[in-house]
Amino acid sequence: MMKVPAGFARLLATENIMVRLDPSAPTASFDVENRVLTMPNWDTSEHLRDMLIGHEVAHAIFSTGDLMEHVRNVGDSFAIAKDYLNVVEDARIDRLIQRRYAGLRRDYAVGYREMIEKDFFGIGDVDPASMNLLDRINLHFKHYDGIEFAADEQAFVDRIDRIETIEEAVEVARDLYNYCASLESEQDEQQDGSAPAEAPVMEGDEGDAGSNGMNENADSDQDGDSGDDAGEAKAEGGDSPDVAGDSPAGVGEGETDADGPAAAGEKGGREHGNVPAGSETLRAMEKSVEDMADRTTDIHTYRIPEANLDRIIITHDEILGMDRRGGRTMNTATEDFIGNSRTTVSNLAMLFERKKAGAINARTQIAKTGRLDMTALHKYKMTEDIFLRNRVEMKGKNHGMIIFVDWSGSMGDCMSETIQQTIVMAMFCKKVGIPFRIYGFTTYVRGGAHAWNNDPRDTHWNVNHEGNTGIRDLNVTTFSLLELFTDRMKKTAFDEMVNLLLTSAAGGMYYNTPACLGLGGTPLNEAILAGIPVAERFRKENRTDVLNTIFITDGEGNNVIDAYGDIVINDQKTGRVYDFGRGDRFGSAWALDIYKDRIGGNLIGFYLASKKAALRDIYYNAPNGQSDRLQEQFKKNSYVSMPKNGYDTYFLMDKKIAFYTGSDAMDSIGDDASLTKAINAFRKDLGNRNASRPMLNELTDRICKEMV
Repeated sequence: MMKVPAGFARLLATENIMVRLDPSAPTASFDVENRVLTMPNWDTSEHLRDMLIGHEVAHAIFSTGDLMEHVRNVGDSFAIAKDYLNVVEDARIDRLIQRRYAGLRRDYAVGYREMIEKDFFGIGDVDPASMNLLDRINLHFKHYDGIEFAADEQAFVDRIDRIETIEEAVEVARDLYNYCASLESEQDEQQDGSAPAEAPVMEGDEGDAGSNGMNENADSDQDGDSGDDAGEAKAEGGDSPDVAGDSPAGVGEGETDADGPAAAGEKGGREHGNVPAGSETLRAMEKSVEDMADRTTDIHTYRIPEANLDRIIITHDEILGMDRRGGRTMNTATEDFIGNSRTTVSNLAMLFERKKAGAINARTQIAKTGRLDMTALHKYKMTEDIFLRNRVEMKGKNHGMIIFVDWSGSMGDCMSETIQQTIVMAMFCKKVGIPFRIYGFTTYVRGGAHAWNNDPRDTHWNVNHEGNTGIRDLNVTTFSLLELFTDRMKKTAFDEMVNLLLTSAAGGMYYNTPACLGLGGTPLNEAILAGIPVAERFRKENRTDVLNTIFITDGEGNNVIDAYGDIVINDQKTGRVYDFGRGDRFGSAWALDIYKDRIGGNLIGFYLASKKAALRDIYYNAPNGQSDRLQEQFKKNSYVSMPKNGYDTYFLMDKKIAFYTGSDAMDSIGDDASLTKAINAFRKDLGNRNASRPMLNELTDRICKEMV
């Protein structure tokens, strides 16, 4: 599993970077162009891990510009110059990231202590005083105690401690490179007997002489002071370099011969035929961090492709305008359904308004005004409560509702009840004035038949299969959202859609039905992911405070994760990174988690099924030890509310009761019916009412939970 909280890196970066966990990566790196932070799966303590993440994010924030060019401006030997810039730049960005995020200071303190205790720097029994200047500077800024510096060396330490910009870091690294190169040259000259005995001698490794030759003809600094390159000796003079005792800013600023190497623009150390030693402690630390990564786990990183809603959504006008058999006039069954449903809709509306009023009243405050109540002055000896009061009422929040209905073949045996439930919910929203959208999700594609495996590139999703960042897109397919009802429909269009859906349901969803209403596959995951921008647009248009999202479905959708192993999904909009185990790649709980985090509000699931199918679902999916209790509850009430990953509330409901529509069995008996038949019809209606009422109470409780 993922041991690095990638979301933490995004939060620190404060930008829309992508975070990729790659167990095969030798070290962390940041792709400046694509804004991708790649990190190994470090297996270490929390403090050291957060320190390393903070360090890499600091590079993303503060290490700007062309880093390759920065290294070339430090010295001729690219490999060695890189060491010098790394040491100086790491000290700068570590200070800046801790200044920006004070909470990281403890992580840095504890993290460096752990690195020292585990000998990340490869010191062993070596006396740090015997190391070269670059290594000692590196250890000093890695919180290694007891590092001592001579006066001219301390000046470099002080300069590094004041650096704010990358340009200053390059300048100090170049001066340090040249200074150390001059010490190497003096050591060589002393060994040859040509240097004064008092010339400073620095111990250290030889450096990569074979890496020189880069930028040998580079121009001098823009200020025209060619003497700015440190380590320049006077021609034939053999004198030691002119070093300012209190500030390395003056390194190399003494007089030089115009014909010397510095005048030709060569970097420090070239006139002596060598380069300074690199940093052994830096290389040891990089190796230790590399060895710390866990490479035993396969981690696959995904991103969410952008949905093309103009292609995905088929509007209600398009649906009503499609060819279909039969007439378009409203039939008697539709008129009866609409009339009989008014009872259910009114009951729902009353429950909603009553609980809305109760929620507002519970938040009502009575506040003293500070002004005397003249009608209560005569009570001043008995009570101090003689001041006028104000009643402060909390205003209710703006609610909205989006419903997604499964339009798959497996819903066929309960599609009629599902459509009735959907229509009742649309009528309820219209009754109480809640903005709403109701969509069916289907594998049907506009202008054709059902598309099971079509490539969605450049059509329904903005998919990038060939990205070179190591982050793949979720394997989404083409699908459609059928816009069945909205609060902005005209009454004639609303009634026509009701008639169309009921007629289609009566024909088994295949006869007298537009092609788009034919049942197909179950693109549930695609519907959830595309539902995110749908909901975002809905909230913006309606200024919705609390959004209730309902998914009516009978099971899981298509698998859009096509890799095996541990899964990491980046939500590039919120910066969250979702870590899933090997088994969690199936199902839709992960997609619902992303929807919930992005949209908020209430996320409610409805599953209409036969009694047998519902009991089987409870048996397999109920929490441990609760299966028997929930099955008994379902048998008694014909519905159950049970936990299900991803949903705030999940209703499993016998399709026979659905929402009680008010179509009384009493209405279906004739005037000449026997007393026994009338009594049985009354009992049936009463049973349906009693079965629906607890579920309606629980549903409206959930909807009204965040009313104020």
